[in-house]
Amino acid sequence: MIRPLLAIVLVAPPMLFALGRPGPVVDDNVALASRYLELLSEDRLDALAPLLAETAVYTDPTSERFGGRPRHFQGREAILGHFRTARSSPSVLRIDESFASGDEVVLWTSYLSTPKTGLLEDPGPPHAETTTLRVLTRVRIENGLVREHVDYVDYDSLLAALDPQSESENRDPDPLARGRKEFAALHGADPSAVLARLSPGCVADFGAKAESSLRELLAASPLPSTPRLAPERAFASKDWYVLGWVAGARRGVSVFRIGPEGVDRWLERVEDQRERPRRR
Repeated sequence: MIRPLLAIVLVAPPMLFALGRPGPVVDDNVALASRYLELLSEDRLDALAPLLAETAVYTDPTSERFGGRPRHFQGREAILGHFRTARSSPSVLRIDESFASGDEVVLWTSYLSTPKTGLLEDPGPPHAETTTLRVLTRVRIENGLVREHVDYVDYDSLLAALDPQSESENRDPDPLARGRKEFAALHGADPSAVLARLSPGCVADFGAKAESSLRELLAASPLPSTPRLAPERAFASKDWYVLGWVAGARRGVSVFRIGPEGVDRWLERVEDQRERPRRR
């Protein structure tokens, strides 16, 4: 039986149904998003500030594990204030892969830092060894400015690196097993079966402006039914799962959170239909 009506969030320009954007625009957006993250990793906030829209938004949904509410900052000054206090030292940014999806750029990144990353509110005492933090970042660009910045952070691996003994006691030997199983179910061919796995209040973001229900979107088959997971582009962060995938010549990413009643947050982004950007 179909669950009650879902709360659907459909934001940003059409992405899953995009037939491609002019190459220079896509390349410019990827370059801008990459430069923005590079300046952030170097703590060059004065140079970064002009790239942020005045009403920009920064969110880290995976940070809810540290206080129940995810970090959310509205406005350029609020975001810059957060960046100033959240980081303790510059870190080395590595952009492992990136692709454009409408007006958004999706970036798989790794941050290397010594003695500590500074991305946690209280990461504990300094550590001599280098720590590596994996982050999936979405940057939405409008009129040449960053309008939205969303981070999904691999806090599980970071916490294990900062305190291996404590984390090893409760760490799942295969934290992605549940996520892989759910991923396969969410990308099934039957919309009714997919809907049955979602919580009644699931919020889905397919990046489409269309005033459609999730059932209608699924019926239109916007998601490939047989995507292949990319093992090197995947992590779990408590109840959040971040999984990169490939379907034919296109790439995509699925981000979802599994709650007590099923999947209650679900985001999909698919690469624009054009030649892939170069890997970094």
